[in-house]
Amino acid sequence: MRVSWLALLVLVLFQTVALAAAGSNLPSDHPPLNVTPSITLTSPIGGESWERGSNHSIKWTYKGNIGTSVTLTLLKSMTPVATLVTSLPSGSNGVGSFSWTIDKNTAAWPDYRIQIQSDGGTVKTVGNTFAIVVGANELPTIQLTSPNGGEVWDKGLTYKITWKYTGTPGLPIKIMLVPQGDLASAVMIADNAPVGSGGYGSYSWKIPYSISRGADYTIWIGNGAVNKQFIDISEKPFTITELVK
Repeated sequence: MRVSWLALLVLVLFQTVALAAAGSNLPSDHPPLNVTPSITLTSPIGGESWERGSNHSIKWTYKGNIGTSVTLTLLKSMTPVATLVTSLPSGSNGVGSFSWTIDKNTAAWPDYRIQIQSDGGTVKTVGNTFAIVVGANELPTIQLTSPNGGEVWDKGLTYKITWKYTGTPGLPIKIMLVPQGDLASAVMIADNAPVGSGGYGSYSWKIPYSISRGADYTIWIGNGAVNKQFIDISEKPFTITELVK
């Protein structure tokens, strides 16, 4: 049986009206129909420096149906290091947020990001880089213990540069040999030495024969990126000489 063009037109009009009525009856917080789901992180937006132990709001906006809940993950240099929350309500009216207190044991680092993912796994976004820094009330300190003045070290032999520290610096340290107190003429011994563990650290240094003999050397140690107080230098000069065979 053939269907007339008029009947087809009536059917199409009926379906159009029905769909429009269904859309108008959606709850006010229901995502619009036929919108590709997406999430946009709005805080941290990138470039912030947040102190350990401080509280901040992680915020986002979303479009479409991203599901009822999300998971927030902390990334360090794009590697997941901590799950901040799971099964968190995704928000309402296109906006969501989470109040985050940064753990005081989190390593200070300049390249953190927040990842937000729908618990169904279908929608995910990663925010821009922000820094986590040492809190103002927990500044770590470092103190050089050797050489700290009066030692005589021979070129060609290996000695331990030692120190102790407080707090949780998070970053590696630099060690420099300073001649005659002239920091501009310092020789880099180690540019990326581990700070140590349990409040103590050391670095084994074989003194190159290229180092000039002298009785006016000091050691500079620390990392100004941690804080301005995380630096120390030998209290008095020590001597570098040449082993007599």
